[in-house]
Amino acid sequence: MMLAPIVRTRVSNSDDSIKPLFGLKHPASGVLHSVGFVGAILGLVRLLSFPVPGKTWEYFVSSTVFCGGMALLYLSSSSYHLLTANQRITGILRRIDHSMIFLFIAGCITPFCLTASPAGVKFMLLGTIWVLAVAGVCSTALLARRSRWLRVGAYLVTGGLGALVLAQVSGTVSPQRFAWILAGCLAYVLGALVYALKWPNPFPKYFGFHEIWHVFVLLGSGCHFVAVKDHLISVFTTG
Repeated sequence: MMLAPIVRTRVSNSDDSIKPLFGLKHPASGVLHSVGFVGAILGLVRLLSFPVPGKTWEYFVSSTVFCGGMALLYLSSSSYHLLTANQRITGILRRIDHSMIFLFIAGCITPFCLTASPAGVKFMLLGTIWVLAVAGVCSTALLARRSRWLRVGAYLVTGGLGALVLAQVSGTVSPQRFAWILAGCLAYVLGALVYALKWPNPFPKYFGFHEIWHVFVLLGSGCHFVAVKDHLISVFTTG
């Protein structure tokens, strides 16, 4: 579930051929992830308003961190792809975009950490994940493109730790929810392959491989939203 947009950092100028439209730098990518941002906000409202009888602070934190991380990812991505700015501002937006990937990965893992047991394991995993995420954000902000391999390594380590979290809570993850998690992972993997291979690339000036990658990211995060929603409702209803 934690295979978030890792390959984005590997092709620095892959979308330079996209033709601006109505003053928007990369209109299709920007609009797609604007939809993702709105979806994340609506998802948060849905989770917080859902009538779960056993809501605790873990439920509210899990919902807010998961949907908040998704919203920040899509907001930063849509801003980077839509706004036409000078090289300095574009570089800052790119760094923010890459940094938010760390928060998104950690946000995906957090609900499963907070429902793990015993408490010692729960907070150890949670602390480790967020230390890695903060380190990734700082390295991206301070080292810029020179930290590319450090960022990719941190994405992989954080995602691998997410697999360990799933192993810890496997008793509370139903086969149906696990299927949604796997579907989300598959969407990210397929999107990553499209991005790495730069194929298919049907309409390079308007909707090419980069935009197809963004569609897969939306599909992946949508699948994981269903998994997290069902997981939280089940755990805090029966708990």
